[in-house]
Amino acid sequence: MVADPRLVTFVQNNLAKNIPLEQIKKALISKGWAEAKINEAITVAVSSPQNGPVSKPIIQEQQRAGTTKNPKPKSSSNKVFIFSVIFIFALIVGVIVYLLFIATPKLSDEALSQGTSLNLTNGKEVDFDFLGQTHKVIIGSVSGSSVSLTIHSFPLNATLNIGETQKFDLDSNGFYDLSIKLLGITNQKANLYIKKINEQICVENWNCVAWSDCVNSTQARTCQDVNDCGTNLTKPIISKICTVPSCSEQNGTICSSNQTCSTTIVNASNGRCCLGNCTTPVTELAFISCGTDMTCFINASTNCNPSNLTYSFYSGNSTWNQSNSYYYKIRGIEDSKCALYQEAISLSGNFTSFEWTSLTTAGNTTDQINQMVETENNYLSDLIGTSGICKFSGYSYSDLTDYLNEVKLGNNTISGSALTTYSCTGSLFS
Repeated sequence: MVADPRLVTFVQNNLAKNIPLEQIKKALISKGWAEAKINEAITVAVSSPQNGPVSKPIIQEQQRAGTTKNPKPKSSSNKVFIFSVIFIFALIVGVIVYLLFIATPKLSDEALSQGTSLNLTNGKEVDFDFLGQTHKVIIGSVSGSSVSLTIHSFPLNATLNIGETQKFDLDSNGFYDLSIKLLGITNQKANLYIKKINEQICVENWNCVAWSDCVNSTQARTCQDVNDCGTNLTKPIISKICTVPSCSEQNGTICSSNQTCSTTIVNASNGRCCLGNCTTPVTELAFISCGTDMTCFINASTNCNPSNLTYSFYSGNSTWNQSNSYYYKIRGIEDSKCALYQEAISLSGNFTSFEWTSLTTAGNTTDQINQMVETENNYLSDLIGTSGICKFSGYSYSDLTDYLNEVKLGNNTISGSALTTYSCTGSLFS
């Protein structure tokens, strides 16, 4: 049995003053000493050979029995009494100083259960019992607005700001056992409120948004505890040092000032990086209404400037003369080609005089020849109102310009392989 020598000395000194054991025991319990420690000290103090059994002072018994031999002079007895009083007083003062200033204070179970506040400075500590073992709260450092502390014998470290409460699971059973709140700091003393609790632990569950772009070698993000535990024990980092890779390292392209990016733009060490395609916006050209001026329309075709034209012309050959009227519209660039819309407005024709003579010589009557002309014009009439679109390419859309020059000369025919070359579609070309 190993007893605390401080307690043994205290018990022996008080027994020597004829103070009852029960009173000694109550005094120690009120100072926060555990009852088991007190009982050990009493056992050792009572059974110590150098003290002998507990009894009244021998001189008092001898005086009552009248057996005192060689009594000393009265003055000597007074000196002994005075020295004894001084010694006892000094001993009591020493014990009080020890208990108040040297010995570690201990919180009783009752005080801990009800909650108690205390002031501690740097390096100071307070004991408390938990599950039959003595533990300590030790102050590490006290600053102007926070205090760091350690709970032994685990250890558990924490830093509290003024007004903050932290809870601790001392036996790792999923329940908080101890609550400590920093009430304030005065003269480098931390005013702590300590209370024994039994609360199920709230498990933090943090969700974080994606990291921001790397700006000034730093990335940031925000995180939120879904369970709203009110603690930051497992909170992820919300800022970190970063290095911005180059655009090529990110498989991107630096667009020029007059270009736009088709998708996402990210930061790169060499500028803003496009992860898609850089495109040059097409400058909107003012629409040109050319009326019936084919020269105006041809000029507009050189850069595919949106424009329109109503144009009438004659066409024909040695056998047939035809009057044509078409509506044309340059729609602009489509599929990287210049789109031309065409619509037949009026179409009619007749045989040439040479062909009339030939048909008459061949034995055809005038009525028969007129019937032939009517049949041909009926076919042309079916084409009126039909339309189509062709798409021209070539350098500076030269294919369209060349075609319009042919129309100006009276040749408005697009047929055969040209229909495929110019991607012509619509009823006009059926």
